[in-house]
Amino acid sequence: MNPLNSIAQVLGVCFALGLPTDATAQRPSCGNLSLNPNVGTGQGSGDEVLSSGLSLGFPFTFPDGTVTSVIDVTSNGRIVPTGGLMATSFSPSETDLLSGPATLSPLWTDLDFAGGDVFFNSTSTSAVVTWQDAVLFGGVDPFTFQAELKSDGSFRFVYDERVAAELGTDTPPALVGASPGNGATGPGETSLLDLIDGLGDTGSEGSVYEVYFFGNDFDLGGFALDFAPNGNGGFAVTSECARSFETSNPCARSNDAFRFTPRADGGYDVDQIDRFFEASVGADLGLIDESEVDQPLPFQFFMPGGTVVNTLRITSNGRLLDPASGTVADFSPDPATAVTDGPAICASWIDLDPGAGGTVSFDANPTRVLVTWQGVPEFDLLNSHTFQIRLFPDGSFEISILEQPLVFPAILGTFDGAGGMVPAEVDLSSTPILSTGSASVYEFIDGGGDVSDISVPLRTIEVSPAQLGGSFQMVLDGVPSGSLAAGILVGFLNPGIDIGGALPLGTPSCVLATDGALNLPLTIQPGGLSSVGAINVPNRPALSGLTLHAQGFVIDPTLNVLGLGFANGLGGRVGL
Repeated sequence: MNPLNSIAQVLGVCFALGLPTDATAQRPSCGNLSLNPNVGTGQGSGDEVLSSGLSLGFPFTFPDGTVTSVIDVTSNGRIVPTGGLMATSFSPSETDLLSGPATLSPLWTDLDFAGGDVFFNSTSTSAVVTWQDAVLFGGVDPFTFQAELKSDGSFRFVYDERVAAELGTDTPPALVGASPGNGATGPGETSLLDLIDGLGDTGSEGSVYEVYFFGNDFDLGGFALDFAPNGNGGFAVTSECARSFETSNPCARSNDAFRFTPRADGGYDVDQIDRFFEASVGADLGLIDESEVDQPLPFQFFMPGGTVVNTLRITSNGRLLDPASGTVADFSPDPATAVTDGPAICASWIDLDPGAGGTVSFDANPTRVLVTWQGVPEFDLLNSHTFQIRLFPDGSFEISILEQPLVFPAILGTFDGAGGMVPAEVDLSSTPILSTGSASVYEFIDGGGDVSDISVPLRTIEVSPAQLGGSFQMVLDGVPSGSLAAGILVGFLNPGIDIGGALPLGTPSCVLATDGALNLPLTIQPGGLSSVGAINVPNRPALSGLTLHAQGFVIDPTLNVLGLGFANGLGGRVGL
């Protein structure tokens, strides 16, 4: 049988270039779809409220074997057998989880309900607890999450999309999961999404949980998790949501986009992220060579070192400054100068001349500020640069390099500008980086071709997950300019063959991560991006849970002796 015909018959799908006309890119997330609308009665919750004696209407078995039909619910996202707690706790910990009463914890963190409430509803077979329009203590942006307990001992946690946006770096830690408590010992925390992507079963272990420190890594927004007793004392953990996950790394991994997240000690955590480029760049600021402009912000922003600004100075040379420092555009990126210039963020501090071409643009809304240097040449040179920076209300920011053929030197990173000794530079290719206690974290790139740390990896990136009635959409990023063709292979299996070791590719660890039953050819776009490859998924419930494996590739004779380059692999599970 022709594999192309077989995949079409099994899935009933078609494939297309670009966004397919029937794609549902704006389809609500699985979490929003999975929230039970029958929330019941508000419990009058506020800060640190324990709602006691809520009757389920059926016997429910907690992870420790306790069978009860009455529960207590805390305003801070915890469910226990009635009488298990004397008061709420706003500070989750593994120790308290394991030593305290048996617990279901959809989102144990410090919550308040200035405009929302905890709701409860029950039937003869299920009960729903909803933390509706909760806010983090001291916060203002509401979100909703839910726990549903069923008479068979299974339970479900559901999160709307707003949870991920609200759980940022300034928040307290959060804990999600379940435990028998009462002095339980276990293997420690685990990534819940990795669990469902892998075995999906905890075996005989009744404690299954993940701790999200300061919200940095909270990844359950818009998601739903199902926990069912597995008969061995543990749980089968599954989800009906569409989910994509990386199954292999690119052959040559390098960094081209970074997220700087403020730490409580004044430093930054620096992580690699997927390269982005927002096409709607906003208004051209009209900058020319050695110029700057001050722009008001829609929110207060914490500059390196903690200075709060309501206005941002944007320079032609890729720096963002505190206007109060009085610093003007400086064409010479120099750490010795930067340490006394006041707080600064270097999106890419280079000697640029927007007066000779390109634009520097500004766009802002209450959730992010976007500054774009697009097609701006280095001073007196023909090569141009395109990069963006996004700033967020929690003081974090993201830098994305789309095009950077350096001849002159450049600096990427931050300086607190308070004087003192010149800090040592870091190697951004070695992320994750923890800059403990120092708000000055940067890399100095010499120029003259020294761009290895910001070169673009060949990378398969999900545009939208595989949803029933929607489509599995992907793009290929980092396509070398000399590539003859590009595409994405899609199949049902991940063979995991290291073709870099088996064949003379000249590149180690090139893992083939799909059986490649279907090839989606792509059109190579300027800047190394591709057109969108998409597999449309019919709205057939029988397809829910089916896993697809995808991997991008390019044909380029300059890469190796076979002229092939492989990107990372993606696994995509069809969901609601």
